[in-house]
Amino acid sequence: MISPYDVFPPHAGVERRIYHLAKEISRHKQVYFVYPLEKHEESEDIPHLIRVPYAIKSRYGRLFNINMISKTLKICRKENISFLYAQSFWGALQAIILKTMMRIPYVLDEHNVEYDRLRGTGNKLWQFFFIYELFALHLAHFITCVSEKDMETFKKLGIPSDRLYVANNGVDTSIFRPSKEARERVRKHLGAEDEPIILFFGVLDYPPSREAIQIIREHIIPKVIQAEPRARFVVAGRHPPCRTREDRLEFVGLVEKIEDYINASDVVICPIVSGGGTRIKILESIACGKKVVSTSMGANGLDAKILGEGLVIVDGWDSFSQAVIDTIREPKKPIAIQDGFLDTYSWRRIVDRLVIALDDFFQFRKETLA
Repeated sequence: MISPYDVFPPHAGVERRIYHLAKEISRHKQVYFVYPLEKHEESEDIPHLIRVPYAIKSRYGRLFNINMISKTLKICRKENISFLYAQSFWGALQAIILKTMMRIPYVLDEHNVEYDRLRGTGNKLWQFFFIYELFALHLAHFITCVSEKDMETFKKLGIPSDRLYVANNGVDTSIFRPSKEARERVRKHLGAEDEPIILFFGVLDYPPSREAIQIIREHIIPKVIQAEPRARFVVAGRHPPCRTREDRLEFVGLVEKIEDYINASDVVICPIVSGGGTRIKILESIACGKKVVSTSMGANGLDAKILGEGLVIVDGWDSFSQAVIDTIREPKKPIAIQDGFLDTYSWRRIVDRLVIALDDFFQFRKETLA
C-alpha cells in the first residue's frame, strides 16, 4: 500500500481510512505499507503489516518522492507483489510509475472526488487536478471509492462499472464505544463535570473545517448560549487557530484519544458546507452512542436509515442550533444503534468484502489475459 499521508497514529478522516484498510487487509494478505514518516509512530503491533517509512521534506513530496519509489522498487523486485494499492490520487503518480516499471497492477483508493472537492473549496487549480485525476483513474486497474454517489461520478468520467467498487468508510467498534469512565475523566480534565459539552473535531487547517469553526462562532454559539448559558463548545484537532480559548469555546488541540472526548460530549456537531467524501467522525460518534447534528453536506454519502436516531440532518443555522439545544436537553443515555450498522460500517466487514472483490477481479483478469 502506498500512502502519501503520515498515518501512525491516524487523526484525520482519510488517515484513519488508510490505517484501517491496511490493518484489516493484513488479516488476509501480507501488506507492505509505504508511508511518509513525519513525527509520529503507532506502537500497535499488527501481524503481516510491514511498515516502510520514507523521509519527506515538503508537501510536494507526497505527490512524487524518489525515496518512496526507491524503497518500493526494492520490495517489488524482492517479493511477489500482487498489486499496488495507492491511497488517493496524491499517491497515484508514484503507483503509475512503479506499475509501468514493474508491470504490477495498480489499485486506486479514492476517498473523495478530489477535483470536485478542490473546486468546492475554491482552489483555482481544480481544472489541472481534474485532468490529473482523470489520468490516474483511467490508468488504474481497479478503483475503490467511499459512496455510490462518488462511483456514479466516476462512471460519468468514463470509468467502466466493473472496475469500480464501493468500500464505505467505517468505524472500529473495539475503540469507539460508549464509556462512562472516559466521560467522567475528560469532563473532570476540562472542568466541566455538569456543563453541556458540544464537540466538533477534525483537522483544523483543512478549509472546510476552518469554515465550520467560523460558522460555529458566528451562527451556532450565540443561539445555543442564549438558550443554554452553561453550554461549552469544545473543538479538538491538530493545527487549531492561534487562540486556544474564547467565550464558551475551547480549542484543545490534538488529543491522544478522540473517542474519550466523544464520550465526554453531549452532542457532536458537523456544520460542514463544503468538501467531499464521507465523514468518519459521524460514524465514530454514533458508535460511541452520541447523537450527531449535521448538515446535508456533512452527512453526504452516509445511509441515514441505518444511522437512525444517531444522525440528525439539518440545514439552516437557526434549525441547526435548535437541534443542538434539543439534544443537550435530552436524557443522558447512549443512543440505540440500528440493525445493520455493524454490517455496513464495521471496518472488518467492509474489508472482508473488499478483499473478496479484489481477488475476484484479479482472478478474472488473469483468466482473461491467459
